[in-house]
Amino acid sequence: MNTSLKDAVKEMVEIIGAKLPGKYKKDPVNLYISGGIAIHFHTVSRVSKDLDAIIDKNISIPSKLKVIWQNEQGEFEELSYDHNYMVVVVND
Repeated sequence: MNTSLKDAVKEMVEIIGAKLPGKYKKDPVNLYISGGIAIHFHTVSRVSKDLDAIIDKNISIPSKLKVIWQNEQGEFEELSYDHNYMVVVVND
């Protein structure tokens, strides 16, 4: 059982890594964490219940990817992967 949000994020990234197609196993796949989880890593305050991430390869993420973790009060919480997160680049 994960006992921190950081451990839950690590487990989720490991699950994603285990799903990588063989063609991506030789070269690094970059995953950039953004949004509330990124803020949590800097402030240690909980601001999100989902992982917003940018992955530099086109890979399939399980549709209902969730990880359960236990907070400092002993309560169980759920971390989910945000499939709706997208980056919009505006060129002026």
